[in-house]
Amino acid sequence: MSALHQFNLEYNAEQDRLLFRMSTRDGTEIRLWLTRRFVKRLWSLLTKLLEHDPHVSAQTDPVAKKSVVAFQRDSAITQSDFSKNFEEKSTPALPLGEEPVLVTKCKATPTATGFTLAFSPDEGQQVSVSLNVQYLHSLAHLMFEAFKKTDWDLNLTIAGALAPAERPERLM
Repeated sequence: MSALHQFNLEYNAEQDRLLFRMSTRDGTEIRLWLTRRFVKRLWSLLTKLLEHDPHVSAQTDPVAKKSVVAFQRDSAITQSDFSKNFEEKSTPALPLGEEPVLVTKCKATPTATGFTLAFSPDEGQQVSVSLNVQYLHSLAHLMFEAFKKTDWDLNLTIAGALAPAERPERLM
């Protein structure tokens, strides 16, 4: 897959699934369905990956680890532009087809700058995407925001910290 340009997660009530769309700089678009069961496992994987960041794992105190993850999350969310809509191409290249593929497995492999996530259906082509820590936090944020529109009974937290929308306002 070419360099990642944009990704998006939206809840589809009719399917009761999250639609995960990724586009690349060369105009390719990948569409994946994520079920509640898969999101539960993916969330667990994402939180573990965020805790394996060298800045986090260097901390010996659990409170310090949570603080570093929260700082990284806040920084990533601040640096990302969530106000933009997913750019619809008039004729995107759709190597997996127009219909989203139902993902059943995800494997993470460390890279020099983060992780490669390989999404796989039961049968068919695997899709791999490389994400740095900022993109991992952005993906977690988008997943949390899409999750709020579902009626799924899941507990989504990162490293024991409160999710961004649940954190109390800071006092000055």
